[in-house]
Amino acid sequence: MNCFKQMKKEGLTPDVVTFLSLLKACGNTKSIDMGKQIHNEIMGRDLLEENIALGNALVAMYTKCGVVDKAQQVLEELPTRDVVGWSTLITGYTQQGRGHEALKCAERMRSEGLSSDIVTYICILKVCGKTKDLEKGTEIHNQILNRGFIGKDVMLGNALVDMYAKCGMLARAEEMLNELPSRNVVTWNALITGHAQQEQGLDALECFERMQIEGLSPYVTSFICVLKACGNIRAFQNIEVL
Repeated sequence: MNCFKQMKKEGLTPDVVTFLSLLKACGNTKSIDMGKQIHNEIMGRDLLEENIALGNALVAMYTKCGVVDKAQQVLEELPTRDVVGWSTLITGYTQQGRGHEALKCAERMRSEGLSSDIVTYICILKVCGKTKDLEKGTEIHNQILNRGFIGKDVMLGNALVDMYAKCGMLARAEEMLNELPSRNVVTWNALITGHAQQEQGLDALECFERMQIEGLSPYVTSFICVLKACGNIRAFQNIEVL
């Protein structure tokens, strides 16, 4: 941003690449006032008509600064929208715990004929898990299957396991985990946490042991969940082993 100020002092005119970099910097530093100034300059030069990446960068800047409603206003005013812009907005609403708005954006995106990408699906599944919306989560799972995304991204697999676990469908969550071509500690943690929250201590311990058999080292969260499970079943011997 200091370089930008110096560039303007030298009488040089910023181009689209300059603005893209500046908006990213504003978002990373949460410099909302500077971001608004850049936005006004972009509007004054009428640059949004021909560059969708610049519009997406504005949406991302406002989202990162926590002004998600303004980000949505900017997106809706763009002459053209794509999956990147909508995914950025959906992510922002999800991170703020505003699941209803995130799902509405996902529906709007689909109504415009745009298909969700993996990032969008991960966010929607997170919302479904938090709201325990099993019907919507299952619908999203079917869309993911139809598009052949299973196995292409471990985070997407993790999100599916986590969604089913949070919805109380632990058998389905474990079935999903077993179907994944690759899994990591996060995948197992989702299932262990689900069993612990349902006070299914023995099942949580079994998942913990299976995770270690696969050569995966537990995280702190793994130990917290499995210790809770041990407490629920008074498995003092297992605590000593841990």
